[in-house]
Amino acid sequence: LPGFDPDPMVKADLIEQAKGIMEELGYGPNNRISVDYIGTSSSRAEIEVVAQQLEEIYIDVEVIIHDFATQQERLQRGEFHMENESKGASFPDPDAFNDIIFHDFEDGGFNYTGWSNPEWDALHAQQVLAVTEETRAPFLRQMADILYEDAAYIGLVRPGLLQGHRANWRGWVKPEHHASNFTLENVWLTDA
Repeated sequence: LPGFDPDPMVKADLIEQAKGIMEELGYGPNNRISVDYIGTSSSRAEIEVVAQQLEEIYIDVEVIIHDFATQQERLQRGEFHMENESKGASFPDPDAFNDIIFHDFEDGGFNYTGWSNPEWDALHAQQVLAVTEETRAPFLRQMADILYEDAAYIGLVRPGLLQGHRANWRGWVKPEHHASNFTLENVWLTDA
C-alpha cells in the first residue's frame, strides 16, 4: 500500500522493498503469482493501471470485466481474487465509509473480502458513542491506521461527481443518491 506514494524516488524505493519481500517469500521473475481482478467496464482503466503496477512485483493479473449484476453475484459468492469497488459516501462523516463500506456484506456493508479485525471493531463501537469530533478523532485515527496496516482496502481516487442539488422546489424532492450528499452551505445558485 505505501507503494502508491506519488513521489517517484520514494515510490521506486518502496517497489524495490516490495520485490525484496516477495523474493523472501520465494517469488520472483521465474515464480510469479497469478490472480484475477474483476470489475465493470466503468472501472477498466483503474484496474489496468493496478495490473501494470503489480506486474513490477511479480504478480500477474488477469483483468475480467463483467456487467454489474454478474460482478455482484461473483462478489457475493467470493469468486474473485481482487475486485474494484467504487462507492461514494452516503453522508459526510467517516462512518459513511466505516458502516457502509468496511463492514461485511452480511452486516450491510460492501466488504466481500472476509476481512475483519477485532481491534478495529472495538474501536468502531467506542467511536460511535463519542459525541464530539474531538473525542471521536483518536478512535478514527487508530481505525484508519489499522485499515492501512492490514491493507484491507487499497484506496483509488475517483473524480468528484457533478450533480445538481435542489432541496425542495414546488413539492419536488430530489431522490437520495450515494454521491449527492451536499449540504446547503455547499450549494449556490446562478442565473447563467
